[in-house]
Amino acid sequence: MKQSIVVIGNSHVAALKNGWDSISAAFPETDIRFFAARSSVYKKSSKMALREQNKKVIPQTKELIDSFAATSGEPSGQIDLESTNCIIYCGFTPRIRSDLARSYSASVLKLMVNHSLRRGLFGLSHDQNISKYVDKILFLPPPAFAELDGDQTPATDYPLEFTRYKTVLSNHLSEIGIDLLTQPKETLNRDGKTLAKFSVGSVKLTPNGKEKLHEERDISHMNKSFGERVWRQLLSEH
Repeated sequence: MKQSIVVIGNSHVAALKNGWDSISAAFPETDIRFFAARSSVYKKSSKMALREQNKKVIPQTKELIDSFAATSGEPSGQIDLESTNCIIYCGFTPRIRSDLARSYSASVLKLMVNHSLRRGLFGLSHDQNISKYVDKILFLPPPAFAELDGDQTPATDYPLEFTRYKTVLSNHLSEIGIDLLTQPKETLNRDGKTLAKFSVGSVKLTPNGKEKLHEERDISHMNKSFGERVWRQLLSEH
């Protein structure tokens, strides 16, 4: 039986889409569709940007509809939940940050994560009615900032502070029935930052199809190789 996955997200979806395009032939039983828009498009919605209605996820602004239509190939920009097994929210805040976990107490981290999930782009986008119609909802945060000039030694496991932040975020998500996805540990260095090779050559989310590279010193967005590794880990674990 074919597995149908929908990715909903912002500019970080570009890495996942490019990665999937590269390896999709190896997973013929998996169908993945991408519905993405820049963060600024979500922010322009005065209320919830996405709403469930009649077993569909419906964007609430014309600009969001247009962007979803362009990235997914679905002219309406709407997501049919009846034909979807799994939804992955990608790139919405909060980002797992080892420096914050190192600097703040557990109680402060909990407050920060709670505020970000409820008041940030994720809260603006997640309609809890969606969970009635799909088997699983997953959340993939933005990748850790890249370390361009520092340690390029891959981590053998997730760094302590990274795990600490991850635990707080995972606990909050589980309360609303969402599982946390974590970027592959081999993409991180020992300080919990993404290795430079996974950031170099990252492309912007451009719904018009004209591929553009991020600025050379961009440390936020990742490339096709990163996206490939995320999919191989995700499809092996879920």
